[in-house]
Order: sequence, then structure tokens, then C-alpha cells
Amino acid sequence: RIWLAYCKHRVHESTFSEENGYELIFDDAQQKQENQLTAIRNFIQQEVDYIVLAPVTETGWDTVLQEAKDAGIPVIAYDRLIKSDAVSYYISFDNYTVGTLQGQYVIDTLDLDNAGDKTYNIEFTAGDPADNNAGYFFNGAYDTLKPYLDAGTLNVVSGQTDFDSVATAAWDTQTALERMQNILASYYADGTQLDVALCSNDSTALGVTQAIESDYAGKNDVLITGQDGDEANLANIVDGKQSMTVYKAVANEAVVLLTLQKQCWKVTQLMILWLQTPNGISIVHMIQNPMKHLKDINAHHSFWFLQL
Repeated sequence: RIWLAYCKHRVHESTFSEENGYELIFDDAQQKQENQLTAIRNFIQQEVDYIVLAPVTETGWDTVLQEAKDAGIPVIAYDRLIKSDAVSYYISFDNYTVGTLQGQYVIDTLDLDNAGDKTYNIEFTAGDPADNNAGYFFNGAYDTLKPYLDAGTLNVVSGQTDFDSVATAAWDTQTALERMQNILASYYADGTQLDVALCSNDSTALGVTQAIESDYAGKNDVLITGQDGDEANLANIVDGKQSMTVYKAVANEAVVLLTLQKQCWKVTQLMILWLQTPNGISIVHMIQNPMKHLKDINAHHSFWFLQL
């Protein structure tokens, strides 16, 4: 909601203002795909020049996007990828780096390079299988930590290390809570120590934190990662319940959209990264770097940003 509102404001107030000869048509679909489908068809009927779509899901777009393509209207996928040759551009953050930031935080905080013979136990909680970003988050973290897993410095007691096993449908807090409760009951009830709960985002981190508070038998503080900088999670960081979160400045994503639209309109060369989707579709990925949001214990529970 925040980045949608910001994008609408920035687009209207800057590039696509009436003073500059543009007309912005904005539709809030209330996170419902059926509403987005209706809005796209309305845009096609109005013969707009571009359609920017922040899809609520990755699938179910083929027919309507083909209609847009047949009408000669470029479609820009915003934040979440749609695997279709009817999509001209894709704007997102460097989501793999989000995971690497989380993994590197674990490495640095536990000083894994100097762990010696010590072994730390870790459990992973990933995101929604229907969101292509979730795989990037998880892989970034897992790949960063894999050398320590292979060396035995990190150990996954549950054995759940593949994405499908650790995924959380719809990024749902309750689902993440219940899964972590099951893990704690099955593998940690005998007093085995859990050192790290690597969560791909803040909504899953909320559930994992609740499960650890209510069901974990250990007395140690568990490192818990997150992403998004949600208000409840920032409060948990201040209270010492969550260790960190990766904040992605959604305002910057909106600015990249404006830049892309300007450059497309001018038909000038773009400084962008070409990628290939699994089905061979060429897309453009304009990358924005995230920032790491940590508790600053030396500043009385204030926060600081580390810009990459």
C-alpha cells in the first residue's frame, strides 16, 4: 500500500502531470486479481500508452496480457515478475542481495569464520512459492551460508534445507508460526539449542518470533532475521525479540519506474540488465539495492542504515 501510494503521488506530481501533457489513470485493485484483470481491460479500451502492473500473483495473466500486446500497449511488471512475452519490462529490487544481507548478518554476528569446532543450529523460513521473489530471497541467504553448512559450522537440525520444505504460502504469519512450533516440538523439545531462525521477511519473522517465545525450551537469544522494516518488527527489534531486518526503500523503486517510462518515451538507450526467464523470455531488470536495518545498541534503541 505504501509504495503504491508513493508511486501514484510521484508519477502524478512529476513526470506524468497534466502540465507535462500526460494523463495518469490509477486503479487500486485492493489486492484482488479479478480487479486487476478488469482494470487492465479498461486501460486497453481507453487505448493508454503504457500499463504498469503490480501483480498480486504470477499466474493467470496470459489472456489479458495478450490482449494488451495485440493492442500495441507495452506492459511493465512492477515488483513481481510475470513470465510472459507480453511483458516488456520488469522493475524490482535486487532480491538475491536481500538474502545475502541476511546470511552475511548471521556470519558476522556469530563470527562464523572464527567458530573453530563450534556448531550453531539454524532453521530457515522462506516465503510464498507463488512469488518469484521468494526464491531469490532464500537462495541469496542459503548460498551465502552454504560454505558454513558444508563445513558443519552451521547445522539444520530439522534437515529442512530446500525451498519447498521451508516455504510459507502467502507469506502468512500464522502459517510460519505453526510450522516453527512443529519444528520446535519435533527437534528442540529435548533442550537442543536453536541459534538462528533465518526468516525471509518480516511477516514470517513475526510468526517465528511468536513460536520461539511460546514454545522454545532454550534460554538463549535466537538470532531472527527479516525484511521490509514493518512497524511491528521494528518494535520487536527495539525489544530485542528480532535481530535485524532488511529495508528496501520502496520510494526508489517508484523512481526507477519513472526513469524507465521517461527513457522509453524518448526512445533512448537504457542502462539496464537483460535477463532470461525460465521460458526464455527476455526481460529488463532495473535493479535497486536494498539497505540493512539494524538495532543500534549504542544509540538507545535507535536505528541506523547501512547503504550498500
